[in-house]
Formats: sequence, C-alpha cells, structure tokens
Amino acid sequence: MIVEYIINKIIRRNALLYILSVFIYKKFTNFFFFVEKKNYLFLEKSKIKNILDIGSNHFQVCKIVQSLKKKLKCFCFDPIQISNNLNKNIKNIKFYNYGLGNKNRKKLFYTPYYNSFKLDSLASFDKKNIENYIKKNLPSLKKKIYFIVKKIIIRKLDTHQIKFQFIKIDTEGFEYQIIIGGLKLIKKNNPIILLEVNKNLSKISRILNKIGYTKYIYNSKFNKFIKLKKIDKRFNDIFFLNKKSFSYLYVKKN
Repeated sequence: MIVEYIINKIIRRNALLYILSVFIYKKFTNFFFFVEKKNYLFLEKSKIKNILDIGSNHFQVCKIVQSLKKKLKCFCFDPIQISNNLNKNIKNIKFYNYGLGNKNRKKLFYTPYYNSFKLDSLASFDKKNIENYIKKNLPSLKKKIYFIVKKIIIRKLDTHQIKFQFIKIDTEGFEYQIIIGGLKLIKKNNPIILLEVNKNLSKISRILNKIGYTKYIYNSKFNKFIKLKKIDKRFNDIFFLNKKSFSYLYVKKN
C-alpha cells in the first residue's frame, strides 16, 4: 500500500505524466487491470449477480468485474458518457446517460480540460471539489485548467426498480447526494458499497450506520474485509457492509 501511495503521489505531481497515464489506462484498460482489480477480487467467487457503477466514465470497472465474473450484469450511470462509446467487449450492460442525486432536477455539470485534453475522470457537479483536488494533487495544472459547463439531468436512484448486490460510487464529491437519493433501494437490497474517500465521508458514515452499515477495507491477499476504526490518509476507497451484505460473499470478516 505504501509503495502504491508513493507512486500515485509522484504521478499526480507531474501534469504530463498524469495525463499520459490516465489516457493510457482508459484506452487500454484490459492491460492495466492490476490498477483497480484488487478492489473487486471478492466478486469472483461471490453470489453477486448485479452491480451498480455510478460514475462509470469509460466503463473501466465494468470491464474489470466482467473479467472476473463474465455473467455479472452492470447498471452504469454517467452524465457525460454516450452509449455508442460502449466497448464491444462489454456485454450484459445497461447504461443510463444521466446523473444521480438527492432529487430529480437539472444541475450544472463541470468538465475540466487541460489544453484539448478532457479530464473527464474529475468531472463533477461540484466545481469547488474539482478545483480543490487540482490544487492539492495536480498543482502544476492549477492555472492551465478551463471548464466546459453543461446542464445535466439528475434523477434519484430510488426512482429505479433495480436489484443489485454491489454498488460502486465515484462521482468527485457528489457521493453524499447519491446516497440520500438511493436510501430506499439500499435498505431494500443491502448491497456492498464501495466509495471513493471524499469530503462528505463522515456524513455518509452516519447515515449508513443508522441502517446497520460499518466501514471496512478489503484485503485482497487474504480475501478478507477488515473493520476500520479510523480513515488512513493513504486510503482511496472505503467499503461499507452490513450483516446482510456479507450473505452475498464467501469471505472472512474481522
């Protein structure tokens, strides 16, 4: 973990290196499964059939999970992706070309650009979140970024009728609103939840704690979920599980 943390820091401190690495990863995801694959190894021998990928971007996660378990169905949500960009190798997928949030509405969506290169993995409804991220992690890009702004449709997850056992949310600061708008479905399905560490993690934790969820990290080496007492700054992703979530798995818990 320490080595990965250091390498990640080095890449993000160099603008051109960061842009090149992002471009290569999105273009050739199949050759770089090791970048994120460790977060999803538990799916391979699980009872999980359907996953939600919120903030699907270039469908990297869907490619990864289907490489582990071919029959997994992916329900992907992303406001800036278009369905005709779906990779032909991705099957069993349902794509929704809009955002999710805490209520049905339209909202301005910000996509940062460096020259003509679209940094869509940082795109968000929260412009301040993007600016803070760039200031902290990509300082060399700070004065060279501009934004393309569009008004995007947002819908509540609770307006959908979907059965799912796993949900991954990576939406650059909008995770809290998505959880609020999807609480009914979360209570109904008791999914394993994977979140990118974000500024609202404490608020999200309090909400999920009320319905029996606890924070974990996943140790892929031992196929084990380990309960967290506090968040280490080196963590990029956090899992939330409740007792019913564990019924989908063949893993140890601690």
